[in-house]
Amino acid sequence: MRSSFGTAISLASIMGLAQAHGFFTTPSVEFRTPGEDPTAYTGTIDGPSVLPAPPGMTYSHGPSESVKAFTAAFGNSSFKSLRDFVMKHLTLEASKGISKQCGRTRRQRQAQPLPDMLVWQNGPGEGFTASHEGPCEVWCDDERVFQDANCAKSHQEIPAKLPYDKAKCQGKKLMQFVWLALHEVKWQVYTNCVPLIEGAFKDDTGSQSRRHHLNQYHGSRQHHGSSSPDGSADDSSDSDGEAGVEKKETGIMDKFHDAASTFGDKFNQLFGHIFGTV
Repeated sequence: MRSSFGTAISLASIMGLAQAHGFFTTPSVEFRTPGEDPTAYTGTIDGPSVLPAPPGMTYSHGPSESVKAFTAAFGNSSFKSLRDFVMKHLTLEASKGISKQCGRTRRQRQAQPLPDMLVWQNGPGEGFTASHEGPCEVWCDDERVFQDANCAKSHQEIPAKLPYDKAKCQGKKLMQFVWLALHEVKWQVYTNCVPLIEGAFKDDTGSQSRRHHLNQYHGSRQHHGSSSPDGSADDSSDSDGEAGVEKKETGIMDKFHDAASTFGDKFNQLFGHIFGTV
């Protein structure tokens, strides 16, 4: 009984992952937001205010109608890519470990090989979350290598497999995934990053580091205030959290379980006195 309550608390924290939204499994990503759902959205966009639906169309009649309205409105906008639009209008979720460009994933980690097919999944039983209809893109630096106007609807297989232009990724530093889910009025943005060249992202001393985050690529210039020539999103917020978040990773689950166990003991003692079992 004493350990069961503490265990229940631990399980409750993990059960939140059942509401996850997925991530790249091929190539693999590495998360950097300990203690949180690593697949939660990067941030939101107030859709109707930044990209109003065309006359006769709406964002309030379900995901499929929202995709149609967005596709039409986006086609008449000045934006050349979904990534540019997202990086300009995205409001980050309140978390120290998130960046616009990479969401809750790291770009300072071991480089990954290029697969023949990209794989996106939400656990073993789901690819894209079906209700989260909307466009997505994959970039290798400044080259867009995949795009779809409605990823969740077009790729319903489990896991979702995305064909991409592998040749355009050869020699590039970073693969970036951008997905805009239109199922709510506050559009949800999901981003993942995968490094493709070992040591491409270094700290200020020139040595590879996971405890420092590169603010900006050298020699960058902006497009719509968002993208640089090598495909990075201009994102000064990247420097906010990786060092601090990284330090919290060591022992965080041990501390959580200790706290859960202590709370469970106190709970059991209280109810034991009430019901006369201790």
